[in-house]
Amino acid sequence: MTAGAKTRYLFLNRKKQFYEQNFKMDANQLENYKKQLLEQRDRLVGQLNENQRQSFEFGLEEMPDPVDAAVQDRSQTILLSISESERDLIDQIDEALQRIELGSYGICVNCERDIAVARIEAVPYARYCMNCQEKLERGELDEE
Repeated sequence: MTAGAKTRYLFLNRKKQFYEQNFKMDANQLENYKKQLLEQRDRLVGQLNENQRQSFEFGLEEMPDPVDAAVQDRSQTILLSISESERDLIDQIDEALQRIELGSYGICVNCERDIAVARIEAVPYARYCMNCQEKLERGELDEE
């Protein structure tokens, strides 16, 4: 093997190792992500149910004092806002679980390139690669 061929071989081997470490997932990794997503979903559903229960209880309390009523109203508004955020996150998790079942988990829904494993580790329900996520945040990409 010539020096040039050896250098090219080493470069391609390192590139392959980098790609496998940062992008490709095996069945065990997919199962771990699925488990993480299901646990996170269960936790969020529990929080959502608790928020709804508390919101319902606010409506049952008698509040003769206008200041207490204003505080309770603000608290209920915050709980409902949190609940909406939790529902959105649950929807994103459900979409990620569906992508696992369809075999498209870890693939950007916009450009169809692999999403880096580091990004999936940080945001297991990520729909976009970093490049497309940045475009979305700058308003250069319409969310599907």
